[in-house]
Amino acid sequence: MNAARIGRCTTAVALFAALSCAAACRLTTQSSALVVQNFAPEHSYPYTLRVRAAGGRKTEAWRKARVSDTVFLDALRQSLEKSGVFARVVTNENADYLLDVFIEDVQEPTTGLDVTVSLEAQWTVKNLKNGKIEYKETIATPYTTTAGEAMVGAQRLQLASEGAARENIREGILRISRLEL
Repeated sequence: MNAARIGRCTTAVALFAALSCAAACRLTTQSSALVVQNFAPEHSYPYTLRVRAAGGRKTEAWRKARVSDTVFLDALRQSLEKSGVFARVVTNENADYLLDVFIEDVQEPTTGLDVTVSLEAQWTVKNLKNGKIEYKETIATPYTTTAGEAMVGAQRLQLASEGAARENIREGILRISRLEL
């Protein structure tokens, strides 16, 4: 192999590495990617719902894209509004029900061509008029992103994280719509 060819090959590898790092470093999870678009709820309720979320983690510089409390809560509110399961999603204390979602665990690989992230969250629905817990369950949702969906591993991880959170929101809302409130 001649020196010119080695130089071009080295330059190409360095450029690919730099672009991969730049793409990975700029990744942030967006609430719009977590919003569930299509629903088939079993029931809809004439009640108002207040929503809280905790347990998420903010993305740190040079780290994996994470789902923060703010991003998850925003996506959860938007998804609930789109679902029509409750008459209104409110932000004040004057609600009929309270939904608490706590992200307990996120399992994510460090590398891989196909990346699967699993998100586990505890969902609790409380009747604020009588204090009764109407529903409490931990929901685990895996989501896989393939190499064909994103070339850069960090982007595959971000897409899998967003997908796991979105599927958790979908499943939680579906289960709530099966309740007799």
